[in-house]
Amino acid sequence: MADQQLVSGAISTAASNLRDTLAAAENLFKDNPAGFLDHIGVLLGGIDAYTALFKSTGFKSKQELEDGVRKLDNDVRKAAEDLLDAEQEWESFLSRVENASVVQSGTLPTTSLLEVGDFLPLDLLLFQVGEDSPTSLKSVLSSGTEPYTHLVLNRFFG
Repeated sequence: MADQQLVSGAISTAASNLRDTLAAAENLFKDNPAGFLDHIGVLLGGIDAYTALFKSTGFKSKQELEDGVRKLDNDVRKAAEDLLDAEQEWESFLSRVENASVVQSGTLPTTSLLEVGDFLPLDLLLFQVGEDSPTSLKSVLSSGTEPYTHLVLNRFFG
């Protein structure tokens, strides 16, 4: 594990980068809530923030980071609390996006939130990391050669 000063700095940098990503996303959302999903890639900065954090500290997962922080000094714990605050801001923003979503053809109604066991319409539009345009659930399910498809909804990237 890296030294405490390095860990504290890396955590602080991750919190700052997460907030910068969030500010950019909030500006896009404020300017055009209905078109926000066209710019969903802005949220990928969250992945970059955690990738840099894990690489610089040597932690392999969010749980490992949290366990390691408990063993370190107060400065590291303060930085970790700041990161948790940034994650709460991220969660709050995503909730606002969900609640303000505009109903579009092929999407779920704004009052629907996915839960385990929900059935989804095959014309549901999905956004894939690195792609500019959405694709339908039917297209994703029919494009694979494997008997199972695992879809993941990411809210945090840690």
